[in-house]
Amino acid sequence: MAKFNKTNTTNTTTNDEIPVGLNPDTTEAETPETVLAVTDGITVFNPGEQTELAVPAPIDPAKAWMQEIPKPIRMMFELAPPVEPEEMTAMIEQLPDGLRTSLEDAIAKMNPVKMGVVSSDTRFQIFDARIYHGVGDDPGRPGNAPVGSIYTADGRVLACWDKTQAKTLKTGQTFVAAIVGLQETRSWWKPRDKNYALPIDVDPNSKAPICVSLDRKRGKRYGACPACPHRPYANGKYDGNSCHDEVKIYFVLRDFTGIYAMTLKGASVKNGVGPIRRLINTSTAPWDRWFEIGIAEERNNDGRWFSLTGGAHTDDDHPQGLTTTPQERGVLSALARTVLNEVYKPALQSIYSQNASAPVVADVAADMSALTRAALGEATPDYSKNNL
Repeated sequence: MAKFNKTNTTNTTTNDEIPVGLNPDTTEAETPETVLAVTDGITVFNPGEQTELAVPAPIDPAKAWMQEIPKPIRMMFELAPPVEPEEMTAMIEQLPDGLRTSLEDAIAKMNPVKMGVVSSDTRFQIFDARIYHGVGDDPGRPGNAPVGSIYTADGRVLACWDKTQAKTLKTGQTFVAAIVGLQETRSWWKPRDKNYALPIDVDPNSKAPICVSLDRKRGKRYGACPACPHRPYANGKYDGNSCHDEVKIYFVLRDFTGIYAMTLKGASVKNGVGPIRRLINTSTAPWDRWFEIGIAEERNNDGRWFSLTGGAHTDDDHPQGLTTTPQERGVLSALARTVLNEVYKPALQSIYSQNASAPVVADVAADMSALTRAALGEATPDYSKNNL
């Protein structure tokens, strides 16, 4: 085997007054080369000048969470910056007078900054819309909301399943809206099985979900979803006591009198979100068209409940569906960016910042499409809670 012997540097000088490393003829700094003498006749020069490795710039701790979220969501934040007040005002001014006044009133109602009110939270506030299944004691439900209706937390009834009730309330069985947000989420609610042993850190009296994930990748309480034992189909089959996949939609009413958020699961995802999602996939943006949203009765041997329905809003002149005008699209696009940056992003940041050290693991086989289809209501009845 060849033996390596380290020798002295070849670039030396006898002028004691010139520092080592300076050429006495040029007085320019030179980098010594180390000669490695090899016994088999090969001489190798090891350059004394070494290339420094690039050191990445430190990441701002306040933005570190952005590096952990899924890349498509991170790109969406980059492509859809927050809306400046001047931009929103300019967009709204392009609407016809009636729609402009309605939207200004709706935004004023959702603005938490009000005369005489001092609050640390100045973010855009969006009211929830819910389906009333006939159970629950939601204090935000208006007193005139019948069973089988879609109502809102600001006291409106948007649609009724029963035709007679719809006529009485002058609402209709459907309403028209544009979608400005659609998010695939996940929640683990307290199981209905009274004998189910809850984790010791869970308050059995709380009505809030035990854990929530806004991207089905990381949960607020248990971290990485694919590693969570409570995830949907963790054991390869449906478990009513486990976490459930949900979809949250944000919509703007056709007359611009309100912007609402609605969390859906089971049959509502299959019958409502499914058709809407397919139409969105054929559009440039979700808000390019108007959708007709209604409610349907569901029954089986165990009970009765209601689900959301959705489809294209059509008329005789537009059998393929009505599209939004350029002026409407400008406003809807700005509202979509507002929802993304002022509602979704802070909530997502809270989850990822709280679980900054959560492990990143690959999705498991239990999350395959066949099981997802079952979760959307094809194999499982939906006994939705009063908050859905």
